[in-house]
Amino acid sequence: MLYKSIKRIRIFLASAGDVEKERNLLENILKKENELHYKPQGYIFDFVRWERDSLIDNQGWQESLNSLIDECEIFLMVAWRKLGKGTKEEFEYAVIRQKEKKYPDILVYRNIEAVTEDDGVNSNELDNFMKDLRNNHKQVRVFNCKINSDEKKIEINGKEKREMVFPDYVDLDYRFKRDVANWFYQSKKQGKLDDFSASKKQVKISTEKFRRVNKGF
Repeated sequence: MLYKSIKRIRIFLASAGDVEKERNLLENILKKENELHYKPQGYIFDFVRWERDSLIDNQGWQESLNSLIDECEIFLMVAWRKLGKGTKEEFEYAVIRQKEKKYPDILVYRNIEAVTEDDGVNSNELDNFMKDLRNNHKQVRVFNCKINSDEKKIEINGKEKREMVFPDYVDLDYRFKRDVANWFYQSKKQGKLDDFSASKKQVKISTEKFRRVNKGF
């Protein structure tokens, strides 16, 4: 399929500050999935991240993030060791918007191996939040994930570089890729993709990039 513009589908990524590695991991996965599956069909998934995309205007910090949630079709919350006040407020706002507009669809990932007894982290607030999700928010899809992340040093052309290693990477990447694919193809089958992207600015691409994306046309 040939195209000169790509329709954007946005995912708001909510989390506390303790999962930066996992946020970067998911974004890298999304970039690869875009190239393999979604760009050839004329679509691209974009992550909206609070540390990068918050608006600078007369709005307050949380209000500006809520404005970003308004523009997203999917709300993805990643909870590892703690909840975070901002993350909770973003989730609550997403739930309100879902009731009003039927979207964003809400996904929550929880690492069940993130806190150990001698970790020193009080996870009671997050545990209570997760219980409330399962009891009172049946429309929210909640998944337990397992991942152990670390770094290793490698040399490329004589220069040292750090890269992420996931030796016991059980379920996070699989869960995320599967959820995005299921959402995309179900929305496409129901004819919702064009409705979702109709109010979004399309991503214009140059002639050079147009040829590259379309594999040498």
